[in-house]
Amino acid sequence: MFDALGKDITWTHVEQPAAQVFFNPEIAKPYDVFVLYDAFAGRVRRAKADGTFENVETEPSPELRRNFKALLQQGKGFVFFHHALASWVHTWPEYVEVMGGAADWGLPLKGIRGKDYPFSGFKGKVQQHVTVVDKTHPITQGVGDFDIVDETYLCPMFEDSVHPLLRTDFKPTADNFPQQKQRDPTWNPPDASNMTGWVKTAENSPIVYLQHGHDSQAWENPAFRTLMLNSIKWASSKEALDWAKKNPKKIFS
Repeated sequence: MFDALGKDITWTHVEQPAAQVFFNPEIAKPYDVFVLYDAFAGRVRRAKADGTFENVETEPSPELRRNFKALLQQGKGFVFFHHALASWVHTWPEYVEVMGGAADWGLPLKGIRGKDYPFSGFKGKVQQHVTVVDKTHPITQGVGDFDIVDETYLCPMFEDSVHPLLRTDFKPTADNFPQQKQRDPTWNPPDASNMTGWVKTAENSPIVYLQHGHDSQAWENPAFRTLMLNSIKWASSKEALDWAKKNPKKIFS
């Protein structure tokens, strides 16, 4: 999909946890923008004495905390998409605040802006009609309202600290996530936002989040490809960097 975006961008793929090395500001210098699709960064799978495995939440290292903070204060652009919203949600509240939301489809979410939530909802292969709510933003140029088949979520999203770009007609209410209801009949999270794309600032950096992009069916969608290319170009542009510096959002103490 990234290859198909044309010659306006060049890109390098690095998996977690090796990608964390690139958060070092010196190593990050050759790169204009970070695009993150990593689910559950901050969680490792460990063998138990009985031969079974368990997932263990880990704390970000002091070096990673320091480097991430430095990048944001310098003004590095970030594009998060789809299940990147599930990274570091249990051990790094500042990271959650940078993204503008949080999700975990296996564990309850504790202390998200001082509130607890049950595990998040997900539903794959959902036919959605997406409305562009800010038709003037550079990210939405060349994209009208569009249809997409993609996975959708029910999870906390911070409407009060983001600028919405996209909204889906799918209603993120507990009744529309039968798989989670079947798993736990008492599962009853509050209704969630129907935003599927936004921009915000974190420290001095422009931030983009696109909820779309689960699999090849979404990646082949022309509207999604245009949104992704526009997001990458905008997050690394002088316009976005100037906007972020004029509208900084303090995240780190």
